Amino acid sequence: MTSVDNNLISKKEILAACLKFQNHQVDTIKKQLIQIQESANEEKSSTEEGGDSFKEQLQVDREMYNKKLKDALENLEVLNRIDTNKKSEAASLGAVVITETQSFIISTGVGEVKVDGKTFFAISTISPIFKVMSGKKKGESFLFREKQVRVIEVY
Repeated sequence: MTSVDNNLISKKEILAACLKFQNHQVDTIKKQLIQIQESANEEKSSTEEGGDSFKEQLQVDREMYNKKLKDALENLEVLNRIDTNKKSEAASLGAVVITETQSFIISTGVGEVKVDGKTFFAISTISPIFKVMSGKKKGESFLFREKQVRVIEVY
């Protein structure tokens, strides 16, 4: 990335932080599903009254965590498709966008990640801020929440 300022954190490092966060999310959800299954197995061996409502709650929890797992895996898939070697000229999927006030990686809605003490917000292409920043290049501005935001760098 010869045209990018050497003080900028590499896209590869930012994406690695996003992947670490997302993999942790997946692992946490999988652990929750295992705990739910273990609770269900324990319930099968118990003959206590009121077991039906407990089973129903376990089923609701299982469905909720399965949906969370599906979403987390889809986010992980998007992150894995980003080519860190591709230089972006405008705000689009895979781009790092530095503004006067914040720094973003356009990927999935992972949220805030820190790399070398700097904060980046991993946002999806369906987020409100991306909708107004989409296609913007270095030096251009966009309006977000009634404030003018200037793009300092895109890579």
